[in-house]
Amino acid sequence: MNNLGSRERNLFIIFGIFLLCVILYVGPIRLLNNSTADLKVEREALQAQKDYYDALAEQNEATRAEIENIEADIAVIEGTFLPNINTECLAQWVLNVFEENNCKWLVKINTEDAAAPDIVLPDGSLAEDNVIIKSVMVEYSTSDGWNVSSYGGDDGIRENTLYDENGIPQEAVFDSYMTDRTYAGMNSREGYTEFLAALQQIEQQDEDCIKVSRIAVEEESGYILMYATIDFYSATFVDRVSEPDTNAPYVTWSGATDIATDHGFIGMPFFVDDPGSEWFGVIMPSDEATDRTRPFAAYYSVQTWANLVNNSDVATALGLDSMDGLIGPAAGGEAENPDDTTPDDVDPALTDEN
Repeated sequence: MNNLGSRERNLFIIFGIFLLCVILYVGPIRLLNNSTADLKVEREALQAQKDYYDALAEQNEATRAEIENIEADIAVIEGTFLPNINTECLAQWVLNVFEENNCKWLVKINTEDAAAPDIVLPDGSLAEDNVIIKSVMVEYSTSDGWNVSSYGGDDGIRENTLYDENGIPQEAVFDSYMTDRTYAGMNSREGYTEFLAALQQIEQQDEDCIKVSRIAVEEESGYILMYATIDFYSATFVDRVSEPDTNAPYVTWSGATDIATDHGFIGMPFFVDDPGSEWFGVIMPSDEATDRTRPFAAYYSVQTWANLVNNSDVATALGLDSMDGLIGPAAGGEAENPDDTTPDDVDPALTDEN
């Protein structure tokens, strides 16, 4: 190289520098460019992944809000069922409502578990949870308009006036008290309207979980026995998810409402004293008037009533013979049905079945 001239030596140095630059570009710089491109690709991939997770987060928020709405709906449905069934509390509450409505003469109360239908899931399997139904059955009595009623220990006569110091009944006091008994009329029989008012109050307390499933009346000798079954619903699951349709014909009465019932009655009284009734003037036969126990009446009143009827007849026992202006079969005896007992001086329009 010592033999080269200065010109050749300079060219050789320049060529070496150029070659070094080429090597530097092809080596580290080129590698850096490739790495940058890879990073750009990775950044784009990460950005796409971030966009996906952001969209998923938004979807999760919407799902969470939907879950909260569903849980609110479930809470409303759960509130339509009793949280639990406590039999003695249900019976106590039912009796208290009847007592508040002046339904005095309880004859019988009973409770039982009612059968609930199985819950079938969409896949055809049976749900493990169940609906629980507890039924409370009550039987009450009305009064009859004549006999002395007894309620809460009050039977109309204080024991210290009915009995002497030796516990012997003072018949004079007893007879004097019972002699003044008079028939107060068929509409004076207590208990029927009070019974219906109590049932209405019970069902309106919570129309979702309390249902009156049965109401019945039974005619007795001058008074009425009344029956009702009240069902209480509880559940260990959520079943219904929609509002009930209250416009269905089996929910809302859609039949006739203009039928005249103002002169009707339920249960044969001792004496029908309603001039507008086709049964006006009919008196119950003596054997029917005394052939029942009377859950509402004081013990001495029942026996006195039976003795009065057996020694005379129903009309005399009721004091109808002394009523001014008495008309109908009561004036001359007993009658079995209205067809052959309608008095001559009653307006025919009142007895026309049409």
